[in-house]
This record gives sequence, structure tokens and C-alpha cells, in this order.
Amino acid sequence: MGLFGCLAGGGIKDIGVTNITVTGNWGTGALVGRNIRGAISNSYAVGSVSGDYVVGGLVGYNQGSVSNCYATGNVVGGGVVGDVGAVIGGFSIGGLVGLSESGGTVSSCHFAGNVTSYLSCVDEWVTSTGVGGLVGLTYGTVSNSYSDANVTGKDNVGGLVGNNNWGTLSDSYSAGSVTGDSSVGGLVGCNFFSSFTDSYSTGKVNGYENVGGLVGWNLESTISNSYSTGEVTGYEDVGGLVGHNQQESTVSNSYSTGSVTGNDRVGGLVGYTDPEGSVGNSFWDVETSGQATSDGGIGKNTTDMQDITTFSGAGWNMIAVALNETNPAYIWNIVNNVTYPFLGWQS
Repeated sequence: MGLFGCLAGGGIKDIGVTNITVTGNWGTGALVGRNIRGAISNSYAVGSVSGDYVVGGLVGYNQGSVSNCYATGNVVGGGVVGDVGAVIGGFSIGGLVGLSESGGTVSSCHFAGNVTSYLSCVDEWVTSTGVGGLVGLTYGTVSNSYSDANVTGKDNVGGLVGNNNWGTLSDSYSAGSVTGDSSVGGLVGCNFFSSFTDSYSTGKVNGYENVGGLVGWNLESTISNSYSTGEVTGYEDVGGLVGHNQQESTVSNSYSTGSVTGNDRVGGLVGYTDPEGSVGNSFWDVETSGQATSDGGIGKNTTDMQDITTFSGAGWNMIAVALNETNPAYIWNIVNNVTYPFLGWQS
């Protein structure tokens, strides 16, 4: 259900829909309900979308490509009717795309507004649901995208992607606040058999268990060259970067600076790392985090966290630049003794 109910192998470009009201059940989006190997580009949506399961502000179900697109408004899931500019759905709720399947791509896209879902997943859904500021659940690729959404849900809640499931994510960020119960992350709620790199988050994160400034639950997945700066609050398995780094998961060349508060298994960088997991060449600020320990990583004071030698000595691909300048030839940039490291693609 959408302006275009089903796009099967064709293309849609240069279309904007505003003040739109769409109501459906499964696979509901303002512009396209279901995209089957089609290409959607240079398009946007502002309006009200309602559905039950796979719902997105622009596209409900994506098996093709979505590029250079955006959506704005409020996203509300779990059967609660929202105001104009709202998206209502059950699970896999995303500000732009509800569910992006294997082979599906979302690139150079963004969403601004609020995403809210009241649905709590049952155990067998734990790796197949998600509430995200840009994409609810992805099995595909998300790149060069961002979300400025305040996201609220129950499980697998992320500022950019709720559930990155056998997917890849790169060169992206989220800036809004994230609130949930389990597997709650500033960028990704649940990172499941997946990888991401060169990304960051800055918003506040609040949850109960598996709560992280960047990723809530990292399960047999990899995180590299990424960082988080937002405040993190939870109860157990709470970390400035990752809440729970489970099984053979790895974290490398990453850092966090946000304050961290919790009760059980709390860390400045990682709340808890399984014996099979690893954290390498990664740091957290012991002063700003309020945490002197972490289950992985190296704690540094603020002065050291703004010193290029701390990171170049650990093998990071980094160069010092002048204030308000960037050098994209390097993964990391830093204004030495002035700023924390930032990514070379950041403008």
C-alpha cells in the first residue's frame, strides 16, 4: 500500500509526496509499499502512513535500491494512531524504510522526526524485528545515510537501524535520542552476524539491558573505526560504545566519550564481553564517562583522548588537521590537542 503499491523491477525518481495519508496492513509506505528489485531515487515523503507490520515513512518493504531520498514526520508503531505526519505499524518500523531484505540497499538517505513503536517482540522474533530512525530491520546494506530522529521502542531499537541482521553499514550517523528496553543503541540496537564501519552516534541512549552508546547488542559481528559521544543509561550490560559484545564479536579502532550509568556489568567502553569476544585498539574517556573500568578497551583521560599519539601509536589511520578542515584520504582526522578524533568523511 502506497502511492505505488508495488514496484517490480522498474524505477521511480524525482517524486515528492506531501500531506499524504496512507493506511495499510503489511508493506506500507508513503511512496512505495513493496519494492521488488526496483530503483527509487531522488524522492521524498511527508505525511501520515499507517500499517500493522512492515511500515516505513517512504518505503514499507525493500528488496531493491533506495538512494538520495528522505522522509520527515512522526513514526508510530504498535497500533497507536498518530497525528498528521505519522507512520503507524507493528514491527520493523523505520523512519524511511520498514524492512530492507537481503540484496536491498539504502544509500545517501535521511530521516528527521520521531519514531515510536509500542510492540514488544516474542522470543522467536528477537532477530527479526527492529525499530530504527532510518531503517527498522535490514538484511542488506545501509551507507552514507543519517537519522535525526528520536526513537522509542521495546526491543532492538537503534538511532539509525533497529536491527542490522546479516547486513553491512558504513559511513553513517545518528543524532537523536534512543529509548527502549532490550538491545538499545545510539546507532544500532542489535548487530547480528553483521558488520559496520566508519560510523558514529551522538544522541542519548536509555534502556534496561544490552544498552550501548553505539550498539546495544553485538552478536557474532564486527565494529570498526566508529565512535559514540552520547550519554548512556541502563541497568545491566551497559557500555559507552557497546552494551554486550557477545560470542565471537570484535570491536576495533573505536572510542566513546559519553557518560555511562548502570547497575550491573557497566563499562566506560563495553559493559560485557564474552570470553570468545575481543576489543582491540579502542579507548574511552575515563573523565567524561565517569567509569574507570570496562570489559575491554583502554581508559584515557581527556587530554590523552585529544592527543594524536594515543591513536597513531595504536595503529589508527589518522592525520592532524587544522580547525574546521578535513582530510578524507585518512579514515580518522583530529585537531591535535583540541578535539576528539572524527572521521575523514565528516564535513
